[in-house]
Amino acid sequence: MIGILGVGKIGFTLLEGLVGNPAGTGNIIVFDIDPEKTRRAKEIGVTTANDEIDLVERADIVVLAVIPQVIIKVLKKIS
Repeated sequence: MIGILGVGKIGFTLLEGLVGNPAGTGNIIVFDIDPEKTRRAKEIGVTTANDEIDLVERADIVVLAVIPQVIIKVLKKIS
């Protein structure tokens, strides 16, 4: 399963590209701290995680699509 942590502009664009490929919606899980962004991703049929830790535990591959200002905080939280 592919996990996308952060579904803002870059993360959502990546998500849209993956959905149209063999990975399909059934193999993608996403999370964003903004519930609206997570909801928007869920509308296209992907699985959503409860939080960052849930995403990391369920995904085989994790893509960090967060802004540079929070990357250290995110890495500490998921490590």
